[in-house]
Amino acid sequence: MGLRDLLKYLLPILLLFFGMAQYNIYQRSLERKAAQKALQASEAHLRLSQASGGVGTWEANLINHTQTWSENCITMLGFPALAKPTWNDFIALVHPERPTTCD
Repeated sequence: MGLRDLLKYLLPILLLFFGMAQYNIYQRSLERKAAQKALQASEAHLRLSQASGGVGTWEANLINHTQTWSENCITMLGFPALAKPTWNDFIALVHPERPTTCD
């Protein structure tokens, strides 16, 4: 069996394999786009719910002293809308007269 005969049988198999791989990549891309769209809708719903309910969210990473504040939480606590409150800002809110108790 020569190289031509081998390619005659292998080429369709290789094309089928790579075609399936491309389809799989395309399918995952569609799934990722759908998941991203659903996440964006969920985040918009959360922001609307928080604004309507007059609540906000705040998460703290106690290891590196970073926080994630929702937009509504930031404005409710008196910070400018686009502010990025720091750990010290949080400590000052907890008890302005005794901030060292939270260190």
